[in-house]
Amino acid sequence: GLLKSPNILRIVGNGGTDRDVLTPSDAAPYVLGVNNVGATLADGRNFDVPQGTTVMIDAGAVLKLQSASIDVGTASFGVNRQNGAVQLLGTADKKVYMTSFRNDALGGNSDGASAGAVPGHWEGIVYRQDSDMNLSGTPGLGSEVYLNSVYQADLSYGGGQDINLNVYDPIDIRSQRPTIAFTTITRSAAHAIAATPDSFDDSNGRIGPDIHNNLF
Repeated sequence: GLLKSPNILRIVGNGGTDRDVLTPSDAAPYVLGVNNVGATLADGRNFDVPQGTTVMIDAGAVLKLQSASIDVGTASFGVNRQNGAVQLLGTADKKVYMTSFRNDALGGNSDGASAGAVPGHWEGIVYRQDSDMNLSGTPGLGSEVYLNSVYQADLSYGGGQDINLNVYDPIDIRSQRPTIAFTTITRSAAHAIAATPDSFDDSNGRIGPDIHNNLF
């Protein structure tokens, strides 16, 4: 049923104490992963996008993560999460922010006293092979629909490893072809973006990922 009807989850910006999403320093952030003593944060241990669900993260949203990722599609030997998608939908003046749980410059001081943010505090956005809606041969779905996208976002301190020691980059593309545009990625543990060779397929009206006008 999830694959036959649109399912949209929207994550909106929260302006915080001044109710202004143009001032992300005091935004009320979404917090994912674990805190500094290993307890699960208020919004969950990890963000695994459900099957057939498109997650839209709106302009002005601040997400702070530690040892966590946004994972879309089915991981090996995992629950079937095909045809999910993630869209970061910032604008020129209102970005979508993803950063370390320990970064006090965005969303205030979420973690109390600590040594501060360092590269690799969170993992990344992982676009897996069976995410999105562009898999040819999927009954009832178009073969040229590309929903996965990162527009006008600011990603910092990403590129860490999960509890199974899998290492990800802030945008980690696994045989998918998302759009990544007008986005800034800084203070990563290693690369800004990683992509497997099959991500550069040229079928179904698209040649590889659409990557342009970014700052890494």
